[in-house]
Amino acid sequence: MKKVRAGVWLLVAIFLSYKQTDPRPLQKTTAEIQSPSQKALQAGDELTKLNLTTSEETCVTSAARGDLHAVELFLAAGLSPNSQNQDGFTPLIWSAGQGHRLVVERLLATGADVNAKSKDRTTALMAAASQGYTPIVELLLNKGSNLEARRADGWTALIWSAAEGQEASVDLLLAKGANINAADAGALEPIFLRPS
Repeated sequence: MKKVRAGVWLLVAIFLSYKQTDPRPLQKTTAEIQSPSQKALQAGDELTKLNLTTSEETCVTSAARGDLHAVELFLAAGLSPNSQNQDGFTPLIWSAGQGHRLVVERLLATGADVNAKSKDRTTALMAAASQGYTPIVELLLNKGSNLEARRADGWTALIWSAAEGQEASVDLLLAKGANINAADAGALEPIFLRPS
């Protein structure tokens, strides 16, 4: 019995001498116990403080500016990662076309459609490739972006990249299997657009 008591006292002494870095390790923060609707209301309040209206248009604009904090607030407020502005552009299309990789990654992680199209049928891959944002192009392709998707004018990501002189994008798209013989509605092929 004495050995058991000594063992218990040793455990108590060890426990009492242990210095905790967080005095409340078992307590949850307010944010951790909030319901989804409470989190959405709080995010909406934060957006109001930033003078941002909780609308799809403003969400897309924030993504285009690369404002990751605002985009996260829009998502927390309940807006879809596939929200669209009046031209049908999604936050993913705009952030990809502006080179905002962190925003692109966050949107993809929350379910953004990698193949969403605007009203003129522009995709995020087309937007990123045409501007030469090859790390984003690679990311989008790895997430299943359609190499051969076409805008309303028939342009693919490859044709648009070639037209803009984005050699690194052209090389990457070709390496991933883009059709070099694809022609737009006017029979213009990317081979004729690529700088020599």
